[in-house]
Amino acid sequence: MASVRGAVLGGSFTIEHELLSLALAAQFGTNDADSAPPAYLAQLDAWRAEYSFHAHIERAKPIIRGHWERKQADRLIQDLASARDLRNAMAHCPCWLECVNDEVQHLTVSYRLLVADRRHVWEVTSKQIQAWSAMLSRALRGVEQLRREILGVAPRPMLDEAQRG
Repeated sequence: MASVRGAVLGGSFTIEHELLSLALAAQFGTNDADSAPPAYLAQLDAWRAEYSFHAHIERAKPIIRGHWERKQADRLIQDLASARDLRNAMAHCPCWLECVNDEVQHLTVSYRLLVADRRHVWEVTSKQIQAWSAMLSRALRGVEQLRREILGVAPRPMLDEAQRG
C-alpha cells in the first residue's frame, strides 16, 4: 500500500505543479520566471502557499473552459476532480486487509486490500491501480497540453505502447 500511496501522491503533486504553471501561463503568457515581470514569482509563491489541490483545480477551471470545447473541458475537469479525491483518500484515509475465507475448509486463503473515504471504498487491485494510473496520466497530459497551447509550444509527442516499455 505504501508504494500505491507514494505513486498517487507523487502523481498528484506533479499535477498540482502543472496546474500552477497553467495558471501562470494564462495570467503572464510565460512560464519563464527570468523574463516574466516581478509579480510572476510573487503570484507563484502566493498560490503555492495555499496547499490546496482543490483551490488549484478551481483556479484552472475557467482557463480550461475558456480554451477548450465543452466535452474536452468536462473530461479534463472530471479527471482532475477524480485525482483530487484519490489524492485525498491516499493522504488521509485508512486502509485495511480483509480476509477472504474458504468456507468449506474454514481457512483464510487470501486477503483483500481496501481503502476508503467518506463516499467510496476501493479494493486495491492491479486493475484498479492501472485505472488510477491512467486517470492521473490523462489529467497531467491534459493540463500540460493546455498550458503548451496557451504558450504556443508544440505538444509533446505521444509514446506508443512499444516505446513505453
